[in-house]
Amino acid sequence: MPFGGFCRIVLAMRNQAGTDGPLPMHLPPAGPPHILILGAYGLIGAGIARHLVSLGYPVTGFGRNAAVASRVLPGVPVIVRDMATLTRGDDWGAVLDGVTAVVNCAGALQDGREDDLEALHHHAVAALAEACAARGVRLVQISAVGARADAATGFLATKGRGDAAIRASGAPHQIFRPGLVLAPHGYGGSALLRMLAAVPVVQPVAMAEARIQTVALADLAEAVRPHWMGGCPMVTRAIWWKPHRMRCGRFCWRSAAGLALVTRRWSRCRVG
Repeated sequence: MPFGGFCRIVLAMRNQAGTDGPLPMHLPPAGPPHILILGAYGLIGAGIARHLVSLGYPVTGFGRNAAVASRVLPGVPVIVRDMATLTRGDDWGAVLDGVTAVVNCAGALQDGREDDLEALHHHAVAALAEACAARGVRLVQISAVGARADAATGFLATKGRGDAAIRASGAPHQIFRPGLVLAPHGYGGSALLRMLAAVPVVQPVAMAEARIQTVALADLAEAVRPHWMGGCPMVTRAIWWKPHRMRCGRFCWRSAAGLALVTRRWSRCRVG
């Protein structure tokens, strides 16, 4: 399990009353549950899909691009739809036929020509939760650390509003709020850390003492397995048990890649 030892998650459970509680263990339902994964060919969605398929669960993906889905998840059936357009509970009826549980990994970092954060993270999720509640379908939401309705960024604020809609829907659910997700094949934040870690001799590290909270993709995929989903609504922070410094993360990346540790570094970067 790559990076598992470095990024082992701590599941901090919190029920609707806001009190801490133990992690409930639930056995899978009779027969293999059918899992629908939204955003199935993204970093997190693909990791969870591959993990569930390897365990023998029937999995269906969901995304906007059939070509990308077939390349990332060959052999996995995919529903090709734009989630941001499914903003009413009735829109999800056909999508949820035969589905036991939904794992929502869909997301976008910012508004753009093809992405509407409010529609994708909030309105579509609220409609999904309404449909799941009506059908008794379990819903797992992959949110983010810091998600709340009044957050400073559009990404976290819309994620927070989507989380709130799920909690208010009455659907059986679990909300995961992972930190920075690390994977061997990642992009975005993961790719930047891996690139910096591979620089030989002297490494440029901006804000070396900055604190980050991470989680291994393999650990997150294991945590959302269907038998962890119970009828008790809860929020789970999926992060390494304490924040660590950016420079420490770089050392762990080098170690995981089998590279020698570099002791000299630039702790400040100057441009211009």
